[in-house]
Amino acid sequence: MQLMLALLLVIPSSLFQQAAAAGKPQGMTTEPAAFAQFQAEKNPEAKKKLALGFEKNYPKSRRLPDVYIELSKALVAGNDYATAKQYAEKAVSAVTALKAQPTPPENTDKTWHEWLSTIDASAKSNLSWVNQMAAWQQQQLRGLLNGGKR
Repeated sequence: MQLMLALLLVIPSSLFQQAAAAGKPQGMTTEPAAFAQFQAEKNPEAKKKLALGFEKNYPKSRRLPDVYIELSKALVAGNDYATAKQYAEKAVSAVTALKAQPTPPENTDKTWHEWLSTIDASAKSNLSWVNQMAAWQQQQLRGLLNGGKR
């Protein structure tokens, strides 16, 4: 009888764990964990791969503008200005898409709109910075091609 009781307690919990694991594709992490992994990565190429994975796995995430902003900065650091500009523009577009969504239940209208305003300003400021860095790079290249003459 005790053995039957023990089996009844153990079997349902293992079935529940298997069912929970079956609902999430193998190798997938939670959104907060994927975002944290992306933020912690220092290598620009690895960071780009993590960003692409995050974008694919969480296409409606409120963190996408942050991912795009941070990736564009890493790409500028790696002298990939064209791709950095693409991601800076994606950050601005992602904020625009978020503005069209209703206020999430965990936020008040005021906090949601304040956050949207902040992330919008950040995305636009980042795009401006990326454009400035790309223009600076072009100026440096022209200077080299002209033999340092201005």
